[in-house]
Amino acid sequence: MAFTLAQLKQMVRDKVYGQYPTAHPFVSVLAEALDATETAIDVPDGTDWAENDVLEIMETDEQCLVRSVATNTLTVIRGWNGTTAAIAADAGTILKNPRFTGKVIEESVMSAVYAMEDWGIHKFNTGQIAYDADKKYFELSENDIAHPWGVLALYYVEPTTLIPRPLPFKHMHNLSTAHASYTTGLGIIIQDWGQVSASGSVTTAEYTYAQTLATTTLANEQAEIVVLGATVLVLGGSIVARTHDPGARTDRTVQPGQEARDVRFFQSEYFVRLRAEAAHLAVQRMNFPGTVRLNRAQRWRH
Repeated sequence: MAFTLAQLKQMVRDKVYGQYPTAHPFVSVLAEALDATETAIDVPDGTDWAENDVLEIMETDEQCLVRSVATNTLTVIRGWNGTTAAIAADAGTILKNPRFTGKVIEESVMSAVYAMEDWGIHKFNTGQIAYDADKKYFELSENDIAHPWGVLALYYVEPTTLIPRPLPFKHMHNLSTAHASYTTGLGIIIQDWGQVSASGSVTTAEYTYAQTLATTTLANEQAEIVVLGATVLVLGGSIVARTHDPGARTDRTVQPGQEARDVRFFQSEYFVRLRAEAAHLAVQRMNFPGTVRLNRAQRWRH
């Protein structure tokens, strides 16, 4: 299943406000479509709003500061709190004084996605290289290769048995694109093509590589891990540190309470699933039909 960023953000909201339903913001809708400059916003019921309320448009994460209310029209300041004024559709969902802004939730989701690669979590994707007798180095055009693992397997498929036969190769990256032949700075070296040739029955080699994660490429389990990680970041960022204010006759020290315990619960779930997914992918990387790396094939030279 492919997840959109909006879906992941809503999943984080469900977890955050599921723990604290009383903190869930009031939800309403726009009673008109908005351009990026309009400052008079129509809502279904103006009595739900008051001066200095913050209105957040979920479609765009834009926040508006309510300056006055006249019947069902709010006069607002657009692009409040560092957000950007944008067009919005009629009947779009709006939130009143959200505790966790859409911008914070989005940043937390993206931080959780970026952290996955550091734990060895990625997707698998494939490509193909045409035989060229005059070349040993073949540049790759993919811009989503996770470089800690790079190309995991290179093989050709026997036409009759369909058995994948591994080929020795070496994955290269971080090459200088100042060289005229390097436009992406990454590729693979192939020294032995096996039965692949320009005129034979096999003319191409296949490769499998580790693909950097994006919100649209997450598997179901990976999406749940991202949501847990983002929930930890959102809730954890709102915890007030312990205060220490000894009075004349009493110590008024305040400890972080239930919210800190909830963060630790989500954090525990996050790390358990993160480690399990990393271990699962490590096993998968070991079982590819082409684990012969060039440095292994050349050991006899040392």
